[in-house]
Amino acid sequence: MSSNFSSNSSTSNGSHRSWAEQTKDRYRHPYDIGPSVFEVPKRLSDTKPDAYAPRKVGLGPYHHLRPDLQLMTNKKRDTVKDLLKIEDIEEFIRIVENCPISFEAKIRSCYSRSIDLDRESLAWIVIIDAIFLLHLVQAYSEKRSDHCSSSTSSSDESFLGDIVMLENQIPTLLMEEIPKVLQYKYPVPQGKDIGEALCRLCYDIAPIEIE
Repeated sequence: MSSNFSSNSSTSNGSHRSWAEQTKDRYRHPYDIGPSVFEVPKRLSDTKPDAYAPRKVGLGPYHHLRPDLQLMTNKKRDTVKDLLKIEDIEEFIRIVENCPISFEAKIRSCYSRSIDLDRESLAWIVIIDAIFLLHLVQAYSEKRSDHCSSSTSSSDESFLGDIVMLENQIPTLLMEEIPKVLQYKYPVPQGKDIGEALCRLCYDIAPIEIE
């Protein structure tokens, strides 16, 4: 099962303009970081798609828009609204719509594939998915530290295998940016040790033993 979201070059004028704008933004907002989320070579993903493609939840621009994963979209949106205690929806929308151009440039720097999405769409995808992922990591960490706790529901736990998929990633670099992008107006569930918590979760649920 390959992603239904394609980022291949288009011959449309809109796509060419988008590419040109992306190029100019990369010059205007350079980052000394290379990509950390890579696309699985097609010869591998075609051979064993279940090993590389998420089955329940898409995280990040490579898989978020896949039609077969859209049942999770409403759950992610509702989770974000509840976690951030959003009361003024229009203000939240305005903040995301006006996210810094530098945030878009940083997102594109983290992914090896060229992403044919405008700045606002890319911001929505990363912000919603990052906060949802932070929720899962935080809940898992709480449950791990207290075996009697039921911080994660069985439905949440069923998503955990998807977040270790190679292409299905939100880099910690971007997750750390979310509070700033949202102008520090919302209680983003992010601890100072989020990177360590993510590594611990991946270590626990990895299908192979990690030494």
